[in-house]
Amino acid sequence: MARATHLQETTLASAIEPLPATASPRDTLSLALGKMRANGIHELPVVDGRGRLDGILSQEALLRRRRVPLSTTVDRLSVRPPRLEESDSVARAAKALLENNYQELPVVDGGSGKVLGHVTQWTLLALLRQDPSVARLEAAAVMSPDPVVVRQDETADRALVEMAKLNETTVPVVDRSGALIGVVSASDILRAYAGTATPSRPMRKSPRKREKNRTTVEGFMTAPPLAGGRTTPVGRLIDDMIDRGASSVIIVDGERPVGIVTKADLLGMVASLEPEEGCFIQITGMEGHDPFLTEELWAVIDPAVKRTAAHTRPLTLHVHVMEHHRAAGHRVECRVRMQTDRGLFVATSEDDNIARAVAEVMDRLEKIVRRDVDRTRPSPNKARSGVTKAGHAKVV
Repeated sequence: MARATHLQETTLASAIEPLPATASPRDTLSLALGKMRANGIHELPVVDGRGRLDGILSQEALLRRRRVPLSTTVDRLSVRPPRLEESDSVARAAKALLENNYQELPVVDGGSGKVLGHVTQWTLLALLRQDPSVARLEAAAVMSPDPVVVRQDETADRALVEMAKLNETTVPVVDRSGALIGVVSASDILRAYAGTATPSRPMRKSPRKREKNRTTVEGFMTAPPLAGGRTTPVGRLIDDMIDRGASSVIIVDGERPVGIVTKADLLGMVASLEPEEGCFIQITGMEGHDPFLTEELWAVIDPAVKRTAAHTRPLTLHVHVMEHHRAAGHRVECRVRMQTDRGLFVATSEDDNIARAVAEVMDRLEKIVRRDVDRTRPSPNKARSGVTKAGHAKVV
């Protein structure tokens, strides 16, 4: 797997963009939300009278809260973001954006603490595009295979449920034959549903509830979707994503979706360049769980990654936990995807216990990597003649 090694020496001084808007600590929420909507930003820096960073107002954090009066002052709602200075690497910025699920973050002067501007996911994506070794990669080397899809006649509520389980903001839409016809995003659905900033929940069996449940994905999807083939260069995928402002590209074989490449997948390549012991690891889907359980999962994941490192160099690992409450009982599905210097490896598992599901999926991932190494290891005869066989990733 190629790495954007030139970015290891690139600092945020070359990636800072002017701030489109800021808020003061005593601004009202109403005024701040107006600035966010007008400028199309998800995180609004809060700056004091001396130009120093006081915090940020996060759109995602606001959505997680209950009803908040629009007269509330920003200083009661802002949070302290990761500190990024102009001398920091772009790899550190990518890691901070991904770990905190931010679209943009302010950059400050290391001495005075004054806000200089901000860095966005799109800026880092454009920098990644400039690396020839990355731009030449084929989509199959970075895509997540077998994406979850929804049919055009399924409800918008079903699409939202699938996105929440996958921790994704978009999902491909197919027709009855399985051909790709569009893509639907959570923001499009929620914007159409939102009569107010905090809409009331319809009563069960009310006409409004029945009407909402009958609304199908077809009415919200974007068509035609942004798509590419298995051999499409990653550089072209990035160009298309930037041109269209799309957070993902659907990879198709003929007319059927066989993979998906997301903005987060590509930014993970940048984040992996941040010097640290081991690889860049993310665990998602654990919101609301006991922090001790997350620590228990780390205790399983970390040794597994180190064992895998004996066969290939791990760059990034994303572990996502999905819980299903079915008539037959509670089930946990766990999906992992690991970018390595050999390529992309993925695995899934299912159990009624989160810790067991994670342990099993990490064991499967390790076995997949070992099989790939064994398959691509040269035979004794070839080894003696000095002929080696190129490695490639196994997708399952």
